[in-house]
Amino acid sequence: MIISKPDLEKLFDKAISNVTKPNIAGSYVDGKAFELYALLKVLQKLKSKGYIIKAHSPSGLTPNELRFAGGPAKADKNKFTYCGIYNIHGILRFEAWISVEVMTLSAIKSSTLSSPASYHELDVAVFYPLKSTTCRPNIYELTFAASCKDTKFKKENLREVLGLRRETALLSSSIRSRARWFIKKIPADPAIPLMLFSKDVACIKYQQPVDKFGVYVRQLKFP
Repeated sequence: MIISKPDLEKLFDKAISNVTKPNIAGSYVDGKAFELYALLKVLQKLKSKGYIIKAHSPSGLTPNELRFAGGPAKADKNKFTYCGIYNIHGILRFEAWISVEVMTLSAIKSSTLSSPASYHELDVAVFYPLKSTTCRPNIYELTFAASCKDTKFKKENLREVLGLRRETALLSSSIRSRARWFIKKIPADPAIPLMLFSKDVACIKYQQPVDKFGVYVRQLKFP
């Protein structure tokens, strides 16, 4: 059973410092609810590490309205809400988005024209502050990524995230993580932790050995 929209909004109210009684606009189907809950858990983790979370929404919305992308989309600050992650000095360190398309490693290394294979959707993504108002960020702007599965776990979910791993980083010796709030070092370059969140407890059986590629499988249960 998914978390209700009012209950999720209450959790966002606790996580976000600049919005009171947030209203999540748009559809609230199971898959989107799971992505939003995964985003919330990431924000809660960041907050526990001392970061301050602020929601940034497009102009024209009511002050408490949060409008996240409903499907694969560019990081578009004129259309969608994202969460700014600030240090204690008020400096923007990261931006958290959902359903955002990123340019892949193969596309960056290729000299051919861009194609639909040049970018893939990340269900949850944490970037360094994006300079463009509208863009498909590249992996060198990415610090943390997650794929979210709210269905019964299948081995093909693992194959899919391993393919995503190949398009976001290369295997390396353990180096300093870009998301030290999550893990200190990972065996990937760029050092981007890649999560697979599943609501199915069966996913736990697949946590190893994929962690050797900087892929981390976790069950995410609704409260």
